[in-house]
Amino acid sequence: MRFHRSLIVLASLAVFGLGLLPAGAPAETFTKPVRIIVPFAPAGPTDVVARLIASKLSERLGKQFYIENVAGAGGNLGMG
Repeated sequence: MRFHRSLIVLASLAVFGLGLLPAGAPAETFTKPVRIIVPFAPAGPTDVVARLIASKLSERLGKQFYIENVAGAGGNLGMG
């Protein structure tokens, strides 16, 4: 339960940080889709939160974001 609470707090801070950008701020110019690496298995709580964040980022920035799950070694494979 403690893990889920800290995950929700982390996701909330990430989404809140997007709201702090000024409306007229120039966006990064990138043409390739953005890959978000989640160091845990698909369909877990971390994956669900990452997909929600990617969806909101896609809507807000108009760019394609996708999730890549790299599970194994307690999350160390996705971190490296």
